[in-house]
Amino acid sequence: MKKTLIALVATAIAASIALPAHAAGLTVSVAPTQNLDRAATSVGVSLDGIPAGEGVYVMYCAKSVSASVRPSSCYGTGIWASTDANMLKQGAVATTGTLNLPVAITFTPKGGASVNCETAGCGVFVRRDHMGPTDNSLDTFVPVSFVPLVAPNVTAVAEMGRVLVTVEGYKGQSLSVAFGSRILTKNIATDNAKFYIGNAKAKKVNLVVSAGSTSVFTQQLKLVK
Repeated sequence: MKKTLIALVATAIAASIALPAHAAGLTVSVAPTQNLDRAATSVGVSLDGIPAGEGVYVMYCAKSVSASVRPSSCYGTGIWASTDANMLKQGAVATTGTLNLPVAITFTPKGGASVNCETAGCGVFVRRDHMGPTDNSLDTFVPVSFVPLVAPNVTAVAEMGRVLVTVEGYKGQSLSVAFGSRILTKNIATDNAKFYIGNAKAKKVNLVVSAGSTSVFTQQLKLVK
């Protein structure tokens, strides 16, 4: 009954409820969140700040295409946790301690298409349970990532009037490429991607490649004339 209830309620309202950037008063701690073993089957989740008498669903889901929409493609039924004694009698677990949440690098949600977390981006999603289905005040999403199949690496070789950039291990990510005064965004679709960047008039130019706010490659290149 518990599994059916969670699945039905989550499916029925997930698409229509807004997801705030932060949940006031609630802290969701996940360990680990990065470089999970590709065969990992669970992560530890700790909850703090759930109001007395309220409960939540803790789920592992693909992130939504919009930050304003609740995730709806989720793995299994997740965990029902509550501070309400009556809900504990009905199958919920206590919110204290560490919850072991099942995860997978790929999964197929019930009634949905297969999800690859390396390209879709997955994480731990926490929201109010069926006792407060339209209450999004506790909605929280914590991203989780796995060890990449290909080790991340960026190289660059100067050619005639341009530079050949080779990117490995960043499949599914968007990289920012600064080439002198030019800044481009490159969406990496494969584990081994190559692209050219050029038209710099200077004899030397700085090339900087960043993933998010982190610089993953920087080098001054002498352009071939």
